[in-house]
Amino acid sequence: MNEKTFRVLELEKILHSIAERAKSKAAKEQIVHLKPSTNVAVIENNLTKAEEAYEIFTTVGDISRTAFSAVDDFIVKAQKGSVLSIAELHAVKTFLRTCLNIMKDYEKIALYQLNIPHIRAIFSYISIDREFAFRLDKAVLSSEEIDDNASKELADIRRQLGRLQGEISNSVYAILNHPAYRAYLSDNVPAMKNRRLTIPLRAEYRGKIKGVVQDISASGATIFIEPEKTVQLNSKLVEAQTKEAIETERILAEFSAELSMMAESLLIAYDAMVELDALFAKASYAALMQCTRPALNEEQTRLYEARHPLIDADSVVPSDIFLGGTYQIILITGPNTGGKTVAIKTLGLLSIMAQCGLMIPVKQGSQLKVFEKIYADIGDEQNIEQSLSTFSSHMANLIYILDSADKNTLVLIDEIGAGTDPQEGSALGMALMDCLLQKGAYCLITTHYSELKKYAMEQPGVINASMEFDSLTLKPLFKLSIGLPGESNALKIARRLGLDEKVVQRAEAYLDNKEKDFDEAVRLIRKQSREAEDKLRQADELQLAAKQRLEEAEAQIRRATAKGKEILRASQEEAGMLLSSVAEQAKQTTEELRRIKHEADAAAVARAKSVAEKAEEEADRLRQAVTNEMSKPARVLKTEEAGELVKGDRVYITALQAEGDVRSILDEDHIEVAVGAMRLRFAKNQVQKIEKREQKSTVLIKRETRHVSSEIDVRGMDSIEALSLIDKYIDDALVAGYQTVRIIHGKGEGILRRETLQYLKTHPHVKSFRQGAYNEGGSGVTVAVLK
Repeated sequence: MNEKTFRVLELEKILHSIAERAKSKAAKEQIVHLKPSTNVAVIENNLTKAEEAYEIFTTVGDISRTAFSAVDDFIVKAQKGSVLSIAELHAVKTFLRTCLNIMKDYEKIALYQLNIPHIRAIFSYISIDREFAFRLDKAVLSSEEIDDNASKELADIRRQLGRLQGEISNSVYAILNHPAYRAYLSDNVPAMKNRRLTIPLRAEYRGKIKGVVQDISASGATIFIEPEKTVQLNSKLVEAQTKEAIETERILAEFSAELSMMAESLLIAYDAMVELDALFAKASYAALMQCTRPALNEEQTRLYEARHPLIDADSVVPSDIFLGGTYQIILITGPNTGGKTVAIKTLGLLSIMAQCGLMIPVKQGSQLKVFEKIYADIGDEQNIEQSLSTFSSHMANLIYILDSADKNTLVLIDEIGAGTDPQEGSALGMALMDCLLQKGAYCLITTHYSELKKYAMEQPGVINASMEFDSLTLKPLFKLSIGLPGESNALKIARRLGLDEKVVQRAEAYLDNKEKDFDEAVRLIRKQSREAEDKLRQADELQLAAKQRLEEAEAQIRRATAKGKEILRASQEEAGMLLSSVAEQAKQTTEELRRIKHEADAAAVARAKSVAEKAEEEADRLRQAVTNEMSKPARVLKTEEAGELVKGDRVYITALQAEGDVRSILDEDHIEVAVGAMRLRFAKNQVQKIEKREQKSTVLIKRETRHVSSEIDVRGMDSIEALSLIDKYIDDALVAGYQTVRIIHGKGEGILRRETLQYLKTHPHVKSFRQGAYNEGGSGVTVAVLK
């Protein structure tokens, strides 16, 4: 790895973009100085930490990261016995406060039971003496001020200071405002000289006011007199100020000594805080760019839907990049400005980012080979000082690359052999690729030479690739297609743009027949390949649709099975607990109303009362329904009356204390019974045949069938109204079979978002939730996964 490669691939821009998301200067510095590792174990460890932070960020949200100074030097200073200044202790205070907030965040994160062993370990290093942090927080008010109550002595001294300053001020202003002295003064405002309050007296009236001369103006026109009446008071004031300084120093020394006793644990906590800040800055960037963690291997790179992170998300075109295995070298051909250079930069940059421990913008399931060296010969690097032409500059780079390359090297070359005669350039390009193949290097190379296309078709270990081009619009599609060389479109474009047909035909006549045959063969292969890709895409879409339907069916089965188990465990006591729970919820709703009474407007309170009343009504309805369900069943038929069970018979299930209808006879010993909306399997000896109830006693509950959207928009609503709608919507979504739903609450001041997240945490049918990705609405949207 070398700095030139990092510069060419613009790694610095990525790191600075991530560093901007960090809060502490130390974390920012740590990020901008990231370097790719070549140790697989180290990379895996770094990627695991990044992935765990990403999971927390997208599930729970960001942690309470606030800016804190680099206090490690201050802690070491205290550890060596020095006394910290007020400003230094204030920085430590801010750091400790941030630590305590982060520890609270961890308590919240722990509720989600995420699999985050590495992040959990980092959090465990943050051990803070809360009592010390509290005292320091109260004592140090700012970077310049200690609180009066930092000690009893300081409070007494400052009270004395206040009294003396009042007496001195009153005495001085009495003279300044006295009519007898007005003519003698050069100003009617006192001046502080030598820590004493003085009167500005005109020099010619010296002696008119008795006192001590503390200073004379530069012009000599004004003398500053400390009045005789305040000399003694000022002396006492100076004495009190000296005591204040001594007591302040004692307090600082006391805190510094305490700090030195916990220095080791605080230094460990500081390192952990910096690491967390850096990890969550990376997580924030990964969420913005929709990054994933690539799997590492030793043989090949397979990137699915890779995106260059410096290209705008709305215009970037994802590409699949496969390198290794059968092919060591991919040779990309195609028109200029078609995205060839972006393709090779994408592979190089994403490889370096991953080896820096960063998640990368690729589809889940992507793989990366870890390289010990990555070289890039990209762009025009003329060296004026050394009088090197473009070609000479490229050759200097290539000579260095050939000398260094081996089987653990990734080589990126843009326009191999360019800058000289095409025939010689093609020959040189082939020779260079021969050498790179022998060294076992992995290469992504671009060219516009036709001879190199043929070379790639014939040379084992080399494969053609091209940037796709729309022949109808005459525009590049910026998508990499591996396995096919690029077409020659110059004459086609010329004809479309209106060049005289005779000129085009003459140009075609000048073309070598073999060249024309080759281009025609390439066009035919590309056409057949596109047709095959279309069929494969259609098959993939059908397979995906079938998979989604299967997953939905399996989810419904799981929900039905879980519900069946829940019913089997049901009893009168559990039903009573259910009713108690509903009553408790109604009670909590009423209490919540009292709490928000002073916060919500009259309309919101009215709506909230309506919600509470409906909750009470629902409790009554459930109570009655459970009572009916548990009431004595219809008469059980005697054995001689019952006969054999058949489809349609009404039965009583003892275990459930419920009735059902026989839907089918499964075998000699088992039947399928419909209980409400569920179909359950029972042994025949678990049920008893009963009389069918008269039709008039049957209660039919019909649910209106309607379309349920996959998202709900509650923007602009107050929290009570919004949560009521969200609760009903989740029930409807479960019935409709949705596994994932979007709740659009908007950004605003974040109040509705916080209320929504708090509600989802305790919802029994919400498995997990996360903030929307950047193309889903970001922090204005929450995506919930249902059980």
